[in-house]
Amino acid sequence: MKYFWQSMVVAFGMYSKIPVPKVVWQKENMRYAFCFLPLVGLVIGMIMAGWLLIAQKFSFGDNLRAAIAVFLPAALSGGIHLDGFCDTVDALSSHQSVSRKQEILKDPHIGAFALIWVVIYLLVLFGLWSQITVSGKMVVSVGVSFVLSRAYGASRVIKLSLAREDGLAAEFAQKAQKKTVYIVLMVWLVLALAVYWYMWLFAAIIFSMLLLLFSFWYGKMVETEFSGINGDLAGFAVEIVQLLVLLAILAAEVIER
Repeated sequence: MKYFWQSMVVAFGMYSKIPVPKVVWQKENMRYAFCFLPLVGLVIGMIMAGWLLIAQKFSFGDNLRAAIAVFLPAALSGGIHLDGFCDTVDALSSHQSVSRKQEILKDPHIGAFALIWVVIYLLVLFGLWSQITVSGKMVVSVGVSFVLSRAYGASRVIKLSLAREDGLAAEFAQKAQKKTVYIVLMVWLVLALAVYWYMWLFAAIIFSMLLLLFSFWYGKMVETEFSGINGDLAGFAVEIVQLLVLLAILAAEVIER
């Protein structure tokens, strides 16, 4: 029970800005940390759902609702997944060798391509948020999306080969009880998808199709461009899955009009 609790604290301490007690990281309490990453997403999703309901209740404008909806996930996660997105697009845009791309991922400085693409990404998010209508099924779908994205990203770290033996993702993956962690992540993923399918069939169908296409491309990209996965690439996946959910919601709204 002690290490169970500490693993959860490690997950929240690493992947969010939500205040938690400090614990010393060690093999025992890092073993199951990935199991709690979707729980971090659930808390962020609940906060996001609360904001959407408040915006609807007080009739805030679409632009304000969208701006805060873009801001909150980055603020609550400490921008860790967005940082992975920036590093990944910067490396991909370089068109360099695999080893050079891996060096770009490790570089703490932001490159021109990273800046360009993160601005585009945030603008697209803002546009989607401003177009989506707030409803009960939309709020639930958005809340669940933060569980989906993190379960997916963490499962890729466990399932795909690692790009290198050092780094934070490698440390978590190497110390994890991989079989147990992967099963738990799949349970999170299936439960989140089940809620999504139950709440909004059209959106769930569209999202599932988009996720399958992305997964096929992502697996190929990770192996051919980077020779394996790391934390930045996992963060990139988290951000893209969040975007796919919003695209699916907007597409479903258009279909149902």
